[in-house]
Amino acid sequence: METRIALQGTRDTQYGGQILYRIEAHVRYDWHGQLQDRWMGASEITANRDLLGLRLVKQPTSCEVYWVPNHPEPPKCLLK
Repeated sequence: METRIALQGTRDTQYGGQILYRIEAHVRYDWHGQLQDRWMGASEITANRDLLGLRLVKQPTSCEVYWVPNHPEPPKCLLK
């Protein structure tokens, strides 16, 4: 499994702009008999890139893919 810290966008604040990041994981999983191979979100979105980097120090080895049925939000990854 691969992980990365990915740019998610920017946000304007009264003190200037912020850059937003989140951890993404490259995962493979079976969904109704179809192999899925994709990058998916594996953390909250935050402006604190260093905090995300600390979460990756242990180098996660697996990911539990989950989603809310009948909800338009894409699947997410819970790093283990």
